[in-house]
Amino acid sequence: MFLKRKWTKMGILGLVAGLVGLDIAVSDRLEGNRQLIIPQVDTELLGTSTVAIATSQDLDEPVPLNRDLTTEQVDAIVKRAIGLDSSDRNLAAVIEPGDWVAIKVNIVTAPLVINDKKMTAFWFNGTEHWGQNTDLRVVRSVIDHLINEEKDVSRVTIVEGGAEWSKVGEEGTDPAQTEDGWTVQWEKFGNLSYAGIVEEFNGVNGVTVDIVDLNYDDWVGTEGVGAGDPLPVPDPNHSGIGGYQRAEEGYYVSKTLLEVDKLINIPAIKTHDHPGVTLIHKQYVGTFMQRAYGNRNNSKYSLHNYISGVGDVQVTAGFIDLFSYRPTDYGIIEGFWGTEGTGPQWGEDVQHNVVIASGDPGAADA
Repeated sequence: MFLKRKWTKMGILGLVAGLVGLDIAVSDRLEGNRQLIIPQVDTELLGTSTVAIATSQDLDEPVPLNRDLTTEQVDAIVKRAIGLDSSDRNLAAVIEPGDWVAIKVNIVTAPLVINDKKMTAFWFNGTEHWGQNTDLRVVRSVIDHLINEEKDVSRVTIVEGGAEWSKVGEEGTDPAQTEDGWTVQWEKFGNLSYAGIVEEFNGVNGVTVDIVDLNYDDWVGTEGVGAGDPLPVPDPNHSGIGGYQRAEEGYYVSKTLLEVDKLINIPAIKTHDHPGVTLIHKQYVGTFMQRAYGNRNNSKYSLHNYISGVGDVQVTAGFIDLFSYRPTDYGIIEGFWGTEGTGPQWGEDVQHNVVIASGDPGAADA
């Protein structure tokens, strides 16, 4: 079984309208007639988008959607999804010779052990929670594709700003902590580590492969690196809408994300108790430069509350604001592990063994 779905402009509008209607209905029950302002949409701007979907049932020897897979099987599914996308916005069309490509992953919590004890602050309440995080086998597969099959890239940088763990050697990190989300081995993800992936591919075909932790990256303001006011929220289509949360102030933005040529976004499929789901757009919470605002930890709490001033009501708009500074060029949503129920922290891990690939992040999320 495989799907290569064409999202027409009216199809997307219908789906969005349905979701908005559901949101209004639920919001009315939960919050008491919350008013929503829906801007006019020019349907001619939407065009037609392709979303390619591959699952473990597409393998030469099909595997049920809720079974463990080998690294080789995951690799085959990822590359099948990429290959199914024959649109003019497929990955081969997006990547150009010499590109510096950032790969945005999701590392909410990590299975860290300090002093022979699993850290509850990192692996929520000491409970394994694989579905919160991007599967490293998918990341490895995409990097292998870029370096050994596309062969156009000059540099691949894995980026993330995790919220509930800190990097070894940085100020504020427990001296007893000897591993972090980048260096720890992820048992359910082929025992891979991000540091190991970098070691495997760095220098292959002359391509530099590295990691930039966005929590410690330089931030850019109106007067350059580390200086000035927040950058205004981009409005490339001149919609006049501007930023939703900080329409006047804007945001401080990662120097790395402003400099890279292309961004590939690889979220895990999971539910979230505020925006509903974590997919491509929600994953931009990991790009929020909280230290530019004086926060010395890695919590993204201020995006939810401090900036909006109205709690979580406007947090989803904040993710869209952050997206606008460095839009996703290609999305690969993976569901080998994911979260259902009251996510992300209290949800339950599930397996779906699915990959969704598209050059249109809106259609991919839909």
